[in-house]
Amino acid sequence: NNIQYSPTGINFVQALSYSDSTGWQRNTFTQLIWPGNTLAPPTSGAKLEGVKLILGLIQSTQYTNIIHVTDALGNTTFQLVGYVPDLINLLQTKLGFIPDIRLAPSNRTYNGLVADVANGVYDLVVADLTVTASRRKKVDFSNSIFDNSVRLVIRAQPDIQIGLFSFLNPLSWDLWLLIIGTLIFGSMLICIVERVANERLREKSHSAAYLMIFWYTFG
Repeated sequence: NNIQYSPTGINFVQALSYSDSTGWQRNTFTQLIWPGNTLAPPTSGAKLEGVKLILGLIQSTQYTNIIHVTDALGNTTFQLVGYVPDLINLLQTKLGFIPDIRLAPSNRTYNGLVADVANGVYDLVVADLTVTASRRKKVDFSNSIFDNSVRLVIRAQPDIQIGLFSFLNPLSWDLWLLIIGTLIFGSMLICIVERVANERLREKSHSAAYLMIFWYTFG
């Protein structure tokens, strides 16, 4: 419906009509009143030429940086450089608005910038600000002005051939020899001590008793 004012109040004029054969169609029996109280439909976006906009910026590497410039008289001033200031200059040239750039305090968070826009501190904020559902409830976002993604780059490794004894690779040969020697010495010591106290073990031959003790030690 199109909202139109009349001496008796507000009228809601049907702007579209629907039928099964044609779908939604413009209602040609009524005149629509567009924003600005005009009968001419808009042909472009909002006009910003000559409009002063308070722009909030936050210092961020690659996007908005501060450099100090010293003139011929020795006076030092700071200047904003980076992707965001360049973008603002481009938009100012194309749209003709008057930017009032204000740098947010260094301890200001991104959520704080969103709250500042919602509370009218800034007309808009131009920054590397991530769009989230909770932030959309407070402010509107434009289309993305910069797409960024983080990747890990590693060297390509050649195909590794897995051999039958690849399970031995984590340990050095010296360590494997030490482990085997410890098993042999430990099983011999256990066999000697256990053979004295175990009658059933004494009934076995020395080789059979040692093999049994070695198996228990290895297991």
